[in-house]
Amino acid sequence: MKINEGIKYCTDHKLWDQLNEIYNAVPSGTCQGCTNCCHESVNISMVEALHIVHRYYEMENGQIEIPDPIEKNLLKYYFSEWVMPRKCPFLNEAHLCSIYEARPLPCRIFGNRFRDAFDQNLKRIQRQNKRVAKTLFTELQLKLPQSVVNRTIEYCENYQRARVLDEVEVNELYDLLINLDGKLFFSGFMGEMMMNQHLVGFFIEYVLLDKAYEVVTSEFLQEIRLDLVRSLPMNHSNEPA
Repeated sequence: MKINEGIKYCTDHKLWDQLNEIYNAVPSGTCQGCTNCCHESVNISMVEALHIVHRYYEMENGQIEIPDPIEKNLLKYYFSEWVMPRKCPFLNEAHLCSIYEARPLPCRIFGNRFRDAFDQNLKRIQRQNKRVAKTLFTELQLKLPQSVVNRTIEYCENYQRARVLDEVEVNELYDLLINLDGKLFFSGFMGEMMMNQHLVGFFIEYVLLDKAYEVVTSEFLQEIRLDLVRSLPMNHSNEPA
């Protein structure tokens, strides 16, 4: 999918207005700005991803320009994701979210869920991390650091909530996002594999790679990620993981 074409479709069909209606359904609250929750590349819908690009990085001439500090942070996060935990690459030098007004739904509902639901979601993410670690070890005999496999985000006690969302409400919000992506899909602007992207992965695959030489493919980048894992002492010695 061409980013500009997707943005134009969303603009022409008022998908931004529908996206903002979803966001407005999230109860308001006051964040203390500790950034303790800004530690992962959250799942993001394609409409949300295009909205971030459109709002912050699309120039008047249609060109997409990512500021150098953000671009470097994206690459650092992407390549070191399996080596060490990192903060979200969209935090600026003042440790503030540089895409705050267009931040995706997972960021908006963080702090607005009951602890039990939060814990269940965290367990799901940790199971997913363990599956990735098991696959890498089984297929490539590569170990991931335990700090990566078992990384966690603490439930936020400091967020001042107007109201807590129950899981029915959370699922309804995600269903609405899926419906928006469905409009892009059935209009031919995106493939099935583009659904349920990761925030960092989207910017690497569809923004930064688009400016790179043809030799810099997603497979090439994945191999660099694996090379970094191979370089860990635990993967060329008898040291435990």
